[in-house]
Amino acid sequence: FKYFIQEALHAEEMFPEQRSVGRVCTSIYHFFSEELKMNYEEVQREIMTIVMSSKQAFTDVINESLKEYKLTHPKEKNKAVQNDELWNVPMKIDFNANHKERKPKLKQAIMSPFYGSTSPSKTWETEKSFIEFLDNHKEVEWWFKNGERDGTYFAVPYKDEQEEDQTFYVDFIVNFKDGRIGLFNTKSGWTAKDAGTKSDGLQRYIKEQKKNGKKLFGGIVIPKSGSFYTYTDIPYKYDKQLTDWKILEI
Repeated sequence: FKYFIQEALHAEEMFPEQRSVGRVCTSIYHFFSEELKMNYEEVQREIMTIVMSSKQAFTDVINESLKEYKLTHPKEKNKAVQNDELWNVPMKIDFNANHKERKPKLKQAIMSPFYGSTSPSKTWETEKSFIEFLDNHKEVEWWFKNGERDGTYFAVPYKDEQEEDQTFYVDFIVNFKDGRIGLFNTKSGWTAKDAGTKSDGLQRYIKEQKKNGKKLFGGIVIPKSGSFYTYTDIPYKYDKQLTDWKILEI
C-alpha cells in the first residue's frame, strides 16, 4: 500500500520522504472516514484493499493533487535530495513483487539477502553483469545497489540541459579495502548516449570531494567485449567505439 503511494509520488518527480507518504496515507484514510464512514482503526485492511483494487482512480487523484500543489509551490517542482557526509547504507529496504532474492548468496553485497528485479530488461542485464564483476573482485569490501527514492538512497547533484539544478541516483556505491569509495552508473546503448549531463555532474562531484580529502572515484560504466569501460573526463563524450574510454581497473 505504501509502496504504491511512493511510486505514485515518485512518478511525478516528487522524491517522496516518509513524511510525504504518511500525509497521503492520512488523507486517504480521512476521505474514507468522512465520505464513507469507514473508521481507519477498525477497517484499515478493507480500506487498503479498496485502494489497491482501484489503483488507477487513486493515481489520478494523487496526480491531480500534485498538479495543484506544484502550482502553489513552484520552487518545489525540481527539488531533490542533497546527500551529505552523514549518509549511510539503509538498514532496511522494502521490495515489491517485481523483485526476488538472488541465489546463490552474493559474497560482497552489503544488503543480505540481495533482491534483484524479475523484469527482463537490458538495464538489469547490464547491472547483473556489473554485480558479478564486483562480487568476484578481491579488492571489493562491499557493494550497494542504490535505488531512486528520497534520502534513503545516495544522490549526486548535476545541472540538466537547461542548466537547472537536479540530482540523480548512482547505480552502485562500492567500498574498497584500501579505503576508496567508487560511484558507478551502468549504461548501455541509447542510455549511454544520453548520459552527458549526469556524467559531468558526477565527475565534478568527485573532484570536489577529493579536494575535501575524500577518496572517491567512478563514472559511467559500459560493458564491451567482456570488459567494463568508464569515462572520467569533462565534457562527456560517447561513440560506439568508446574512443577515449578506459577499461575500468579497480
